[in-house]
Amino acid sequence: MTIASLNIWGRYSDNGTTDKWRDINQMMRESKINVLAIQEAHLRQEEVDDLHNLFGTRLRIILSQGPNHRAAGVALVINKDRSMDQNTEEYEMVPGRALLARMPWHGDTLLTILNIYAPNNHAESETFFKDLKTKFETKAYPLPDIMMGDFNIVEDAIDRLPAHDDHEGATQALYELRSLLGLKRWVASIQWE
Repeated sequence: MTIASLNIWGRYSDNGTTDKWRDINQMMRESKINVLAIQEAHLRQEEVDDLHNLFGTRLRIILSQGPNHRAAGVALVINKDRSMDQNTEEYEMVPGRALLARMPWHGDTLLTILNIYAPNNHAESETFFKDLKTKFETKAYPLPDIMMGDFNIVEDAIDRLPAHDDHEGATQALYELRSLLGLKRWVASIQWE
C-alpha cells in the first residue's frame, strides 16, 4: 500500500497553461499510489466534476475547498485501480483545511486518513490544531490511522534547514492533537517535479 501527500500550489503551473492533474494521474498510475492527499488544491466542485469526466475511470477526488477556491483546499485522491472507493465516509472538519475520510481497505478493514493544510500564520496554526483537537474530543469522528499533509510547522528544530524552532504554541498544539489521536510521528519527504 502506498499513501502519499503533495502540496500542489494550485491546479496550474506557474505559466497557467499546464494542468497538474494530468501529471497526478500519471504519477499515481506509475508509482502505484493508492491514496494521495493533496493540499492547496484551489478547486471548485465544478472543476472536480470536470476532472472526474477526464480521469473518473481511474481516480476519485474527494474535495474540501472552503470559501475561497483561489486559496487553500484539501483533497484525497483515490486510485480506483488499487483501492476501493465505494462506501467512503467523508468528514469536512475545517473547510479547505482538514478533511477526514474513512474508506474500505481490505475485507472488513477500514482505513481512516486525516489530510491537513494548516495556516501559515503561527497564531492561526495554534488555534487550528487546538480546534481540531476539540472536535475529536467532543464529536463522534472516527480516529485517523494516518494524519498527513502540510502542517506549515515542524515539531523539532532538526527538521528545519537551517535548524530552528517553530512557534512553541503551534508545535505544542500539534503535539497535543497527535497525542490525543494516538499517532506516532514519522517524517519522510521527497521532491516531485
